[in-house]
Amino acid sequence: IYVAQINFGQAYKKIPTRVKDLLKKVGLIFLATADKAGNPNVSPRTAYHILDDETIAICDWFRSKTFWNWQENNKMSIAVVDLDSYEGYQLKGECFLLTDVNKIKEIMRKIFTEGSHKEFNRTMQLLGHGYPPIIVLFKCKGVFSLAPGEQMREILE
Repeated sequence: IYVAQINFGQAYKKIPTRVKDLLKKVGLIFLATADKAGNPNVSPRTAYHILDDETIAICDWFRSKTFWNWQENNKMSIAVVDLDSYEGYQLKGECFLLTDVNKIKEIMRKIFTEGSHKEFNRTMQLLGHGYPPIIVLFKCKGVFSLAPGEQMREILE
């Protein structure tokens, strides 16, 4: 499992303001992961929080395919789309399991108070189990447009 310290010297990229604004507005993202054999998985998430210009904290309650993929392959892609405007972005990067209990509690407080709004609250009502959350830190390596006609061009700001 990828629990090693994040190498902040790597070339992570800033998530543009308009992408962060959309992440906050929509409240629903889709995570794409793959296991070590390359078998893909896509999973929706409503519990996430933007920590800084290059990091998104993502909460995992279920410990299913996405969780197991993170343990074998830390590459991940996030898709976020506004269905009203068709504005959308794909973020590509790496993820790292957060193991510091105090940081996990701090991030969970932020998700509850500042996080992904109504969809997160609805998810919490549906959960009904007592698993403690796992927090994965997504570090951005690139942002690309999903808008029709933009041919997945990279967004720099």
